[in-house]
Amino acid sequence: MPKRYPIPFEEEKQLFRAHKLAAVQEGIDVSTSEFIQETSTTVVKELLDIAREDSSKLFSAGFNQDVAQIYRQTAFSLELGHFSTSYFIEEPILFDYLLKKEISDYSTVKDFLEQNHMEMFDLKGRKIYTYTFHIRRPNEKVLSYLIIYCPELDNLSAGVFRGFDGIYIVDIDETMGYQQKKAQIKANNPSITYDYLDLGFNLIDYLDEYLDSWDYGTPRNIEKKAVDHDAQNIVVKANKYVLDKALTIKYQE
Repeated sequence: MPKRYPIPFEEEKQLFRAHKLAAVQEGIDVSTSEFIQETSTTVVKELLDIAREDSSKLFSAGFNQDVAQIYRQTAFSLELGHFSTSYFIEEPILFDYLLKKEISDYSTVKDFLEQNHMEMFDLKGRKIYTYTFHIRRPNEKVLSYLIIYCPELDNLSAGVFRGFDGIYIVDIDETMGYQQKKAQIKANNPSITYDYLDLGFNLIDYLDEYLDSWDYGTPRNIEKKAVDHDAQNIVVKANKYVLDKALTIKYQE
């Protein structure tokens, strides 16, 4: 029985295909970068508008839809260009460990972005490194990340998307403690149950530290439609040391 892994940006892709079909019928060239850019922007805006209207409880009063659109549209454009990486995590205990682990040092994340990035420029012409990826689990909503690092400012920021229930954008304040940062995210985004932000950073740390715990490819028996063969796919396994530690934490709770 094939394993069902939900598809990243599934709603956007369905609407993008509809726009593309309509454009083809009108004789518009849909292969140009201009069409892809303009249509991806339109698609993201339409869906964010719908989400805000139908699920206003998911957005805090301070939610900035313009910023969310920029981050999500950038991540979606990179996804359309097959520049995103899918990290498949099959073991729930590894996911829980990465979710609960505190992070205090972002140097590994910055080094990772220096080596694995799409180079862009911000509105002030400063060079920024972007990296977008997905954390994917069987029968669970995809967690999509866009991490941005500006070397000139030594600044990290991130957008995290779990469908449309749990959207948040945050600048990383490295002077804040873990619990302070978590409380700030919760205050600004009252609908969010878990701090998915550090989960993405912890995954990068984990991949860097335990090189024997991940491999290129996809899980066995995954549905064919859930795989983007033109993008990078990586299976992440629980290292024995991490597994033992995670079990210890679980039984102590």
